[in-house]
Amino acid sequence: EIQGYDEELKFLEKELADTKEELGKVKNQSKNTDESVEIIERELEETKRDLKKKTEQERELSKSLKKALHLVQPMQEFLQTAEKEKKKLARELKAAKKKISHLE
Repeated sequence: EIQGYDEELKFLEKELADTKEELGKVKNQSKNTDESVEIIERELEETKRDLKKKTEQERELSKSLKKALHLVQPMQEFLQTAEKEKKKLARELKAAKKKISHLE
């Protein structure tokens, strides 16, 4: 009877040792998972900061482009007017040359 208890005790001790080993593995995996989660959370925060910074830069760039466009539009209008005037003067010059050649 004592021998049966000894065998059962040895079996239970081995089971306890195996359970402790498994628990150690689970704790280690949990620790690794916690570290991975922390790394991912830090990377996420960094990505959020970068995105916020880029969004702000895009807003500033958009404002600058709108200002530049506002400045360019009057110049374009001036150039179009000058081009029309140039064409008009070229036609007038051509007509004047034609009149002069008829007078000669």
